[in-house]
Amino acid sequence: MANNETSIYNLLKHTALLHPKKVAIFTEKGKLNYETLLKYTNKIASYLQLHVKAGDNIGIFMENSWQYIVATYAISAVGATFVPINAAFKSKELSYILNDANIECMFCSDTLKDIASKSIAIHQCKTIIWVGNENKRRDFAKILEKDISFTPYNAQLEDNATIFYTSGTTGVPKGAILSNKNIITTYKAIIEHIKLRKSDRIALYLPMHLSFNLIPLVITPICYGSAVVLTRFISAQNLLKTFALKRVTILFATPTIFALLIDSPDNLLVDIFNRIRYIISGGSTINKNIAEKIQSKFKRATFLEAYGLVESCTVITANPVDKVKIGSVGVPLLDYKVKIIDSYELELPSRVIGEIVVKGDNIMKSYLNSSIDNPCSINNEWLYTGDLGYLDEDGYLYITDRKKDLIIYNFIHIYPSEVEPIIESYDGVKEAAVVAKKDKISNEIPVAFIAKEEDASINIDNLRKYLEGFLAKAKIPKKFIIIDTLPRNASGKVMKKALREMVNKEEQ
Repeated sequence: MANNETSIYNLLKHTALLHPKKVAIFTEKGKLNYETLLKYTNKIASYLQLHVKAGDNIGIFMENSWQYIVATYAISAVGATFVPINAAFKSKELSYILNDANIECMFCSDTLKDIASKSIAIHQCKTIIWVGNENKRRDFAKILEKDISFTPYNAQLEDNATIFYTSGTTGVPKGAILSNKNIITTYKAIIEHIKLRKSDRIALYLPMHLSFNLIPLVITPICYGSAVVLTRFISAQNLLKTFALKRVTILFATPTIFALLIDSPDNLLVDIFNRIRYIISGGSTINKNIAEKIQSKFKRATFLEAYGLVESCTVITANPVDKVKIGSVGVPLLDYKVKIIDSYELELPSRVIGEIVVKGDNIMKSYLNSSIDNPCSINNEWLYTGDLGYLDEDGYLYITDRKKDLIIYNFIHIYPSEVEPIIESYDGVKEAAVVAKKDKISNEIPVAFIAKEEDASINIDNLRKYLEGFLAKAKIPKKFIIIDTLPRNASGKVMKKALREMVNKEEQ
């Protein structure tokens, strides 16, 4: 592997030397070319070298901005580990991350100063670099005004690069430690699989603390020489206008965002989707109905579903650009290996549902401060994802459920993903989530949460009769609960843990 391929900083430096005047980042107020991005990165890195050492964990508690991107590369430049922190966190949640990752240095937006100051762990941060409005004089801006000389750290592939925290679906968030090798592997896999071009412009409007946004949508295009278009998610209309003005060619979105875009006026789409090459879905399995609407509305773009985890350095599988199967999350990238196993760890044949396990140079090193209550586990270099699915005869992967979402009713296995689409096909149902309620007689019973379409009226008895035409009696939910919206986390996934807690709390 070449010397410039041992860290994301080295990749940036190599690209900046080749394409100094090419735009790397489009913001709402302007743009940064590669030469300027590298210069700013070196200045921040020079300052960091006075306060941290290689291997230290450095927090990034900020909203999306070009400064966020500079901070990420500067941390890599000094051989430290960047730790993205959810900007929506309150002081207690921030304290947990600061303590768990032993963070002594942090980049922090001045808009989050009140939350940061209330954190009981903030005192352990010996250095805080405040980042504010570009017109204000803040620490970050002052550092950029200084003349510096900087010598980058001699990075190794096995060095820690980042710690991403899971969304905490199994207790408190867990920090997944990713190495330089993990990120470089993902970078190479993405550019090869989707045939990334230097002329591509990638839309970025979802939070950068999410691994699925920061690694594929920021680090990968910038290291390669493409451009990132930064915009705020104010409304679907605002997003579409930005995509049109900045000539976006690759759009990544969660199912929630797609649903918003589908409802957008068609006249806004003409300019935008003549340029877009790929529309990529991730975050959670997309409703087939929505997928078909997207494909019919965005006719010139290739629609790709992908699958991955924080623990796998994001993407594991994606649809090949020349052979898409709607409903599938595609085939393994690069030389990754994917297999389906049963509870005895025996490999299952095609079309049989089991746990998805994966192997490759993208798999995390470990969890930070690991506990027994981890979302995934690693055994003989295989990552046990905790997700259920199957492979078809062509090696395409289909996701069915989380292992923890499986409902066992009178020894019958009920997969919510089998029931939910049928409920959603009923008139007036916008979306549905099926979870298990503990039961003394049947072990568990299925309960459905339903969000209605606006102004819709749903008769539960009629819905039950409708489901009887599609499902075995055992699989029909025993109870239906209508709510305004399904709770989702920052990456757009339905928070089934919260729904399970809600339904199981009722009779306590």
